[in-house]
Amino acid sequence: MRFEAPTSTSIHFRKMPTLSDKAKSAYVRLHGEDRYLRYCDGPNRDTYHGGVHPPIARPGDLRARVDSQQFRNRLWYDAESMFWALYATLLRVVPLEGAIETKESAKCLRYDWGVLEEYTIPLPLIRRDCREQLVSEGDYVFSAAFLPGMVGVADLLYAMAGQVVPCYALMDQPPLLEDHLHEAMQRLILDYLVENQETPIPLKPGSFRRPAVPTRVDEDDADT
Repeated sequence: MRFEAPTSTSIHFRKMPTLSDKAKSAYVRLHGEDRYLRYCDGPNRDTYHGGVHPPIARPGDLRARVDSQQFRNRLWYDAESMFWALYATLLRVVPLEGAIETKESAKCLRYDWGVLEEYTIPLPLIRRDCREQLVSEGDYVFSAAFLPGMVGVADLLYAMAGQVVPCYALMDQPPLLEDHLHEAMQRLILDYLVENQETPIPLKPGSFRRPAVPTRVDEDDADT
């Protein structure tokens, strides 16, 4: 189990992503049809990444489910760590085009970076993962901290977050394939790359956005 207190987001599971025709063709050429189907839930199967959704009836049921389990490291936690590293990097890179920093984007960057810096392992008792707030208010709010030239990448990261945030250990039957979250993230990335192969985003070498103050915006609303 992870160290945070459970929330409704912990069991907001999503289906394994499917690929567009062009991306699937590239995937199958490399890995074969059998591998692709091995990870798919299918439209009529009540599974999520191959796992079975828990029928939680009351908020206390979720807490009891967490208390009954013993923590052990799982492969999908590594995928989760990779996602947050990718998010932190892409949040601060500077594209050659669409790099105009506004007062609003600077404030959002400062806030989001403050949330990332606040996260610790293990979390204090009865604390939720503070990073969850970064992905819980919709794609428009999520992308507000990114520079204009990175909005398409922000949409990709938001879709990936929907796969990463749920806690798969809370399922009645967790996914059988340990690398299921790696597969989900890679499918979303592949789809994005195939869709945008004609429109790459060149970056300014060695340039990174710097949060003015690594604290919450609501604690410091001064001009940037």
